[in-house]
Amino acid sequence: MNNKYLKIIIITLISSFFIDTYAQSESYGYENWSGKNGNVKSNIELTNQLISKYNLSFTKGSTGNSFFYKIPVNENDNTKKGRLQVEVFSSIEKAQLALVDYLESLSTPYKPPLLTYEDLKVGDVAFGREYNGIFRISFTKNNVIIIVHAPTDVAKAIALEVDKTIKNAPVWEKDTPIPSFILPE
Repeated sequence: MNNKYLKIIIITLISSFFIDTYAQSESYGYENWSGKNGNVKSNIELTNQLISKYNLSFTKGSTGNSFFYKIPVNENDNTKKGRLQVEVFSSIEKAQLALVDYLESLSTPYKPPLLTYEDLKVGDVAFGREYNGIFRISFTKNNVIIIVHAPTDVAKAIALEVDKTIKNAPVWEKDTPIPSFILPE
């Protein structure tokens, strides 16, 4: 290959990397996210009422700090294409960086916008978008990342309930087991 073309390819790749990195950091605004000085929460417990009300199905492989529930997106959705994903981290920073990683991993050109409290008063920072009646929201609350994909009203109700549950959970104390969820039986 000609050195001239190789230089052009390398310059193009480096330029696109910096432009992409700059655009993502600008659009997510991580440096300005709220909640960075909050409390690390532990022993967060989802209620059986929430699980039964929205017909959530627990998925195998879930643990006390990372779990998935499947959610039906309509009355005919027997495979439950929606989801509730929750992961507890040992720090707020780790949870927020996990949200950045999640947002950057989305393979759509239409990244979800930052939500304001006027959109939905949930989390320390939240991103979301509605598409064809399905609301996709991802947010952090304290040291927890939450991702919900469900019909709009259901997604918002679940997000608000999980947010409230985390808010009311006890503060993690040093020298106790790592922060986790208590899963309903």
